[in-house]
Amino acid sequence: MRIKHSNVLWLSLIPIIAIGLHFRWPSNAPYLAIHANQPLSSQWWTLISAPLAHTNGYHLVMNLMAYVIIAQLSDTALRSWRMPLVTLCLGALSSLGFIMGDSGLTSLVGLSGALHGVVAYLVIREFNSARLFMAVLATGLVIKLIAEGYWGGSEVTSQLIDAQVATSNHLVGAIAGALLAILLQLIVRSKHQASD
Repeated sequence: MRIKHSNVLWLSLIPIIAIGLHFRWPSNAPYLAIHANQPLSSQWWTLISAPLAHTNGYHLVMNLMAYVIIAQLSDTALRSWRMPLVTLCLGALSSLGFIMGDSGLTSLVGLSGALHGVVAYLVIREFNSARLFMAVLATGLVIKLIAEGYWGGSEVTSQLIDAQVATSNHLVGAIAGALLAILLQLIVRSKHQASD
């Protein structure tokens, strides 16, 4: 699948903001991260800033490469403004899950929770149009989440990003992505039934 020229600007939005944040605040200013020990009311902006901030250049590049690859997987569910909107929504939801849960981490930055959510969202939204591919994608996502739950995050990745891999955030993101896709499916279905 190809990115259409009209989609390039929309798809570039998240990478441009993330790169801008990285170079504007290379030390990853603490006010961009979401902190587990602070109430959400005192850091509400981090629901959006935390997924867009990264610990270092390796972290940024790994997540942006995944973002671009995932964006290539859909011509419908993620086209145009949908990819950045879904990514930001799932980033906020996975950040909210982080602050509500107990992952053992004190703070969180990075797009990976949102990206796991986007994959789950894509699998459900596109399942009928590409059943085999989406089944393989779903299987890969589930295996990855189970492996992370059992063995934890990759040590190599932890060393590269100078942080512990937020595996619980990956799971929360995937669940949020699946629930968002199901909710949208139900809304679309009810609109079609109402118009018939």
